[in-house]
Amino acid sequence: MDKHSFIFIATILAIIAVSTAVFLYAKGYNFNRQTNTLEKTGMIVVKSQPLGAKIYLNGTLYKASTNTSIANLKSGIYNLKVEKDGYSAFQKDVPVKEEYATEITAVLVP
Repeated sequence: MDKHSFIFIATILAIIAVSTAVFLYAKGYNFNRQTNTLEKTGMIVVKSQPLGAKIYLNGTLYKASTNTSIANLKSGIYNLKVEKDGYSAFQKDVPVKEEYATEITAVLVP
């Protein structure tokens, strides 16, 4: 096998590997480095009215601004709380399923 054929085959294999990895990530798979396995995950997409509320997931501050995605979550029920100063808090138990995105829009009342 000459040098050009080897480079061509290596390039094709690299494209296939990268494409497969991107496809699996888009489908909700996540590589677990502790067990060296692929795990199916889901996500929560959080939006709020008004914008700029804090997001808490299972009681822990996740992000200080809404309109975000919380990715790579294992299947289960997660307690989501969205709050902003001067508004009543929004709280809900959100089910997360493998390979799905659950969208939540929290309307906060002054």
